[in-house]
Amino acid sequence: MKKKHCHDIEDEPQKRTRKTQKSINEKEEKKRKQIDEEFEKQKEQAKLQVQNIHQDENSCSQIEFKKEIIKGRVAVDECFIYKADYHVYEKDNKIYDSLLNQSNIAYGNNNNKFYIAQILESDKQPYKYYFFTRWGRVGQKGQHAAKEYSLQSCLSEYEQKIYDKTIAGDYKILEKFLVAQKNEFSNEATHYEKSKLQTEIKDLLKLIYDLKMMDQQMMEIGYDSSRMPLGKLGSQTIKNGYTILKQIAEVINESTLIKAKKKCLLEHLSSEFYSYIPHNNGFSKLKSLDTNQDIKEKLEMLASLEAIEIATNLIQNNDGNIFDNQYQKLNSNISLINPTTDDYQVIQKYLENTHGSTHSNYHLKIQQIFKIKRIGEKQKFKNVGNRMLLWHGSRLTNFVGIISQGLRIAPPEAPCSGYMFGKGVYFADSVSKSANYCCTSPSNPIGLILLCDVALGNCQERTKADYDASNLEKGCQSTKGIGKMAPTENIQFSNMKIPLGKLEDQQIKSDLIYNEYIVYNVDQVRIKYLVQLEFLYKQKAK
Repeated sequence: MKKKHCHDIEDEPQKRTRKTQKSINEKEEKKRKQIDEEFEKQKEQAKLQVQNIHQDENSCSQIEFKKEIIKGRVAVDECFIYKADYHVYEKDNKIYDSLLNQSNIAYGNNNNKFYIAQILESDKQPYKYYFFTRWGRVGQKGQHAAKEYSLQSCLSEYEQKIYDKTIAGDYKILEKFLVAQKNEFSNEATHYEKSKLQTEIKDLLKLIYDLKMMDQQMMEIGYDSSRMPLGKLGSQTIKNGYTILKQIAEVINESTLIKAKKKCLLEHLSSEFYSYIPHNNGFSKLKSLDTNQDIKEKLEMLASLEAIEIATNLIQNNDGNIFDNQYQKLNSNISLINPTTDDYQVIQKYLENTHGSTHSNYHLKIQQIFKIKRIGEKQKFKNVGNRMLLWHGSRLTNFVGIISQGLRIAPPEAPCSGYMFGKGVYFADSVSKSANYCCTSPSNPIGLILLCDVALGNCQERTKADYDASNLEKGCQSTKGIGKMAPTENIQFSNMKIPLGKLEDQQIKSDLIYNEYIVYNVDQVRIKYLVQLEFLYKQKAK
């Protein structure tokens, strides 16, 4: 049976003539045949390239990946055997380096492929040129080929291959964040000497600037950093990801679409998303993004990728003492709080009393508490009254961006349906409610959580999801999601209300277990404290 395309599935079949339907089907079938023929042609060309290869013909999977060698704005591919003597060719500010991705899960397909193309120029005269390609399934190192040509032939091959892949092959070009030439992040001991920062603050810097940690956390949620190293995915590509998620959300929440058409559209849009944001799912088929929970998870991934882009950008050009440079780039004054102070004791009690009973798989232990004063934040603070000290948790990957730039609201491209009460900054008065967003594990039990001075003003109240809550009622400056469990005692501390009483059942009907507080203007937030936590997970009974 011939497979249909999404637009072949009619919402109102009686309104479309058989002649029109036949014409569309024939046109689409012709297009599919052209693409299939082009793909077969490309496979044959690839076979010829491998046969004529001028370097080692072995699969790249037999090569151990090492540290990138960057002699310009991008690195020569690791699989090119002469990489030590070549660089990526540039002319008129154009870099001849492309990373393409293609995912297709529609019609039962299981495509998840990458394609790399580079023109490589020798470092020394007389200049020699190679056209280098590497291709394979995302998550695998794939195969590669390199052919020595004249420069003009390399340029022709490069342009033709990119055209073939993107026009006929439906690949997406992934925009890269281009780095300065001096981009190495050194861990040499000499760069750590002579810093006057406290040991605990230096340890905090090590924790949040750890690139291996960022790589590991993103791998855990499916992102393939081997295809696009962390921090190098361009902002436009991330924006494309948001835009596609917004389209997916619209389809999910469109009640008039018939089931078959909705499924088809979601598979196509999911394929688009995976093409822009590389995912490593081995040889298993990528999941169609067809629920609001799927949208929420991918929104969190994109937010982390944005934060990592900020972090890797700040890591660039760390001349001199690394700790001092890292600290300066956080744009904040950070000080360690003594456990004997009132601040520490109040936070300790707040933590102990507001751990939710539904989060019983771990206990929380404070390792350190830091006072944070972001430069310029006090002057921008919009005090609309009703100030509360509230929790906000996030992945370790996000904290360089959070401390240096403040908490941020999702961009316009992001769908509202990925956020229970619209696009805003979310807080809780239950520590474990926020701590869950740290996404720790028994093998990685250290997390960070913020305590923020939040000016709530008048709160509009909700007991169930309202994706349009950001359109505030007249006279309101925030949203409060009313939970079944809430602290029963409040104290005043430094002009803020702290709800540090024990959580008790409020005997109300609500879809929420715990309170949530949302503001839609970041100027209503001041970061006050950063709490470093150890998650003590309970061992499962054998």
